[in-house]
Amino acid sequence: MPPSRRTLRAPIAATALTLLLAAGAAACSDDDGDGAAGFRAVGSTFAAAAPDSASESSTPESTGPVSSRPTTTRPARTTTTSTTTSTSTSTTTTTIDPLTVAHAFPVDPEVGSSYTPEAHSNYRATDVFATAGCGTRLLAPVTGTVDEVLENVYDRATDNPADRGGNAVSIIGDDGVRYYMAHFQAIDPSITPGARVTAGQFLGEMGDTGRAGACHVHFGLSLPCPEGSDDWYIRRGVIWPDVYLDSWKAGENLSPLTELEEWFAEYPDACRSLEDTPYPRG
Repeated sequence: MPPSRRTLRAPIAATALTLLLAAGAAACSDDDGDGAAGFRAVGSTFAAAAPDSASESSTPESTGPVSSRPTTTRPARTTTTSTTTSTSTSTTTTTIDPLTVAHAFPVDPEVGSSYTPEAHSNYRATDVFATAGCGTRLLAPVTGTVDEVLENVYDRATDNPADRGGNAVSIIGDDGVRYYMAHFQAIDPSITPGARVTAGQFLGEMGDTGRAGACHVHFGLSLPCPEGSDDWYIRRGVIWPDVYLDSWKAGENLSPLTELEEWFAEYPDACRSLEDTPYPRG
């Protein structure tokens, strides 16, 4: 039995381009599932509280995604004066405008890169390739908190579609969106569950771990499911990322939040099972 993919979780508080496109077709045809039900999770820190039900066959009270309109609470501030021994404490709560959260293209902008819009098989995600291939620097696509760091346990003999993403990182952006990148060759040691990252920060190196026909980064967008959900099929991607990648590559800041909220409104039970999504193939 593979180890659990979530070992730590706190409460909710990625001429030459022509060649790359050819490589992309080969990698996409490999149909990487890019999930992690069979990964050994180094850790995870971001999800809603688990359902109270202890029955394996019972239905969770809520199967929708975690709220995507985040609020941050700054630590209490203590002030003192020279004329009194008393202290005063106050807490300031700031609501984040999710549409203004910073984004960045997830592949080193100094390296040529390419991707084919709406070309991923079976479900909506994007495979991004680079002229430098394996070892290309991969960057945080958003400012937020590292949710999971997943270690490759893919076995080609069994080819479980939930194991195909290899070494992978998911980040919960300050906009509430989950950003998933897979097939890393290496992940920087500073990227650990709960770590804060800023858009454009170095995450690791492009690779071909898991089921990958060529060096590339798999990029998926979703909203996080409630704790306890076996949501690898959601995390790998549910909407086409291409228009957002185009925006960030051009130095703009288009947010995927609204489209994702609309998708989950259309498929409110998607976190419950693969069959409750429009992408029932593994």
